[in-house]
Amino acid sequence: MLHTDTQLKQIFPALPLLFYRQPPNLKKMIVRSALPKTTKAGAFPCNSNRCETCKYILCKDQVAIPNTQKVDTILDQYSCAASNVVYMITCTRCYTGGIYIGETGQKLRTRMNHYRHKINTKSCDTPVGQHFCSQNHSLKEMQVLILKGNFKTELERKIYEFKCMELFNTLRQGLNLGVRFMSHYVT
Repeated sequence: MLHTDTQLKQIFPALPLLFYRQPPNLKKMIVRSALPKTTKAGAFPCNSNRCETCKYILCKDQVAIPNTQKVDTILDQYSCAASNVVYMITCTRCYTGGIYIGETGQKLRTRMNHYRHKINTKSCDTPVGQHFCSQNHSLKEMQVLILKGNFKTELERKIYEFKCMELFNTLRQGLNLGVRFMSHYVT
């Protein structure tokens, strides 16, 4: 019809492309396309020019659990720009006892800036600050690894933090202070 009329043929020299979009149905609303993951799991530096945390990131997708033959696997990809995470700080000088498990809702780099400030100013009021301010220790021995992120709630993040403290035995042999801090989490 467009090419039979001379005026319309001048307006539309080529035939227009027509398409049809299928309306939503139950299958389209329930099922998602499963695309293969192209990213490698683990913790990685963000490589931002201003980031001071990148040099402390431990690039791994698995971490050995002390005093066992087991490993904990990191399933997603995280960087120091990630927020809402549970992380592990390790001391490379201490073979046992130099592990701290923590959680933060803010970006990991912001939390690490706080730790670095405490250590650099010798303000040893946190377990991490106390450990790295002690004799023969410095920031050079600090490494951080993100264990998990993307929690739905703060409580879910804190529960996972506690599970990691138990898994890595940081309440008895590590830098975490003990279970008394968990009293306000339990309902």
